[in-house]
Amino acid sequence: MRLLISQYLRLLKERDELDALIPTLFQAMKLTPISRPQTGVRQDGVDIAAVGKDPRDGQDKLFLAVVKRGNIGRPDWNSGLQSIRPSLDEIFDVYLQNNVQPEYKGLPVVIWVCTSGDLLQIVNDNFVGYAKTKEHQAEIIFYGADRLAELIEQYLLNENIFLGNDRKFLRKTLVLIGDIDYDLSDYYLLLLSQLAISHDDQVTQQTEVDFFAALTRIHLALKIVITWGDDAGNLKQPLLAAERTLLWTWHAIVKQNFLDTEKIRGEYASICATYFNVALMYFKKVRQYFAVEDGMTQVSSDSALISISIFRQIAMLASVGTFVISIDNGEHTEEIRPIIQQIANMLRAIIDNNQASSSPRLDENSIDINIAMVFFYLIRDIDFAKNWLKKLISKLVFTVAHKHNYPISSDNLEELAQITHGTFDEDKFMLGATWLVPSLAIWCAFFDMNDEYCYLVRNLITPNFGICPQLWHPVEDTYDFFYFGKSILHQGETEININFGKSISAMKEKILKFKLSERYNVFMFSPSLKRQLYGIELLACKHFRIPVPPVFIYSLFESEAI
Repeated sequence: MRLLISQYLRLLKERDELDALIPTLFQAMKLTPISRPQTGVRQDGVDIAAVGKDPRDGQDKLFLAVVKRGNIGRPDWNSGLQSIRPSLDEIFDVYLQNNVQPEYKGLPVVIWVCTSGDLLQIVNDNFVGYAKTKEHQAEIIFYGADRLAELIEQYLLNENIFLGNDRKFLRKTLVLIGDIDYDLSDYYLLLLSQLAISHDDQVTQQTEVDFFAALTRIHLALKIVITWGDDAGNLKQPLLAAERTLLWTWHAIVKQNFLDTEKIRGEYASICATYFNVALMYFKKVRQYFAVEDGMTQVSSDSALISISIFRQIAMLASVGTFVISIDNGEHTEEIRPIIQQIANMLRAIIDNNQASSSPRLDENSIDINIAMVFFYLIRDIDFAKNWLKKLISKLVFTVAHKHNYPISSDNLEELAQITHGTFDEDKFMLGATWLVPSLAIWCAFFDMNDEYCYLVRNLITPNFGICPQLWHPVEDTYDFFYFGKSILHQGETEININFGKSISAMKEKILKFKLSERYNVFMFSPSLKRQLYGIELLACKHFRIPVPPVFIYSLFESEAI
């Protein structure tokens, strides 16, 4: 385990990753951080400060951390303001003279020089000599990747953690994380084990202390997986791992009745931040394909696979966007708005630049469309959403009428490939029972697009095509499983063979009835929607391929955009 952690530390590339880990380590050692790194703020040589009892001798001390990245060689020791020695000099000349609070002035001082690499032999004597000359003022200790890994294992991953099968699961995950087709099954087994959940969703009750420790370990394991995946050039699997981590930890928090526990909510918020960061890393790598006309054709020459890939990207972008909006809750508007705008620009680009973005090949792509439409509504990009909806309806009617490249009800990609290449009877796999058609009809009603609504109903809801519109509605017991798996297979109720009216007024009346129904009011029994965390709800729909609850969309008819 120590070797894995050491390697993880050595792979850290982004600014602030190691900076964020040291305060967590201090807290695990029962030291109290009194300052944290701040970009653009004068630090006087100190990145992190903490006070508490030194685990080595039990004496109260002031701990000061200097955080650097990579190996420390001669240029890193004494060449430039960002080198080690100038930082240490500044601590002695400025920080210890002017910045130590009165209550800590008499405490012995321990300075940690922390790095994600090693102290190279060429400067080891310089470091040892410097530390000796300053020993009457402070104890200076070097903590490279190996020694930090030892402390992390001792204080963050103690209690016989990641032993036996769990250690095996993590190792297998890291070995396979570079494979674009890896199903992450080993990582998911690790999650189940740490959260004390069985395969059939039987939860073993944990104490608050044990559960918090499990969340901390899971978070570190996720960060290791993300770093390994990034190093292997594959961020798709780490992003999926982050999604599953968010959903299963939320599921466990609900099951264990820790929703109101501040400490656990804080750690969950940290996991949310990690999910958001890996999502941005992923989109930074793939956005070059979004900005080029038909850029996604580089992924495959098969039109069906291109369509599926595009709708996956649409759902990923939109689910991240709605997640950020819901988590932010308007509290950090100026900080978050530019990020939301970047996501919106990428989402518009992939839709505008790829014709297949208006030609879904699977009926379940209605999930992706619904999530994207919600996002466009929340950012008030109504005109773009309406134009996209027009294209979706036009192409859907055309492909069904010509019995070519239409969306099929099956989610079996092998069957789709065989149909595309003419080796299956197409009539057998016509649209049939469909979520897509009623979803488009709902958005027509939402945007007051009566002409498009009538065109959709007139051309598709006819006996000629055998199309059976349906919607799936979660009920109260659905949320026992909603964040854990594909709940549509186990719970909820299906509204089938929906009777469409001739105009959107009939659809609006139907929507109003459902909004007034307590049985389908997801805001009464959804743990995430009750707390306005609709980003978690939509992420579960995207990840587990669950239809977006219609009542959630209906609720937007009276909601204000964020």
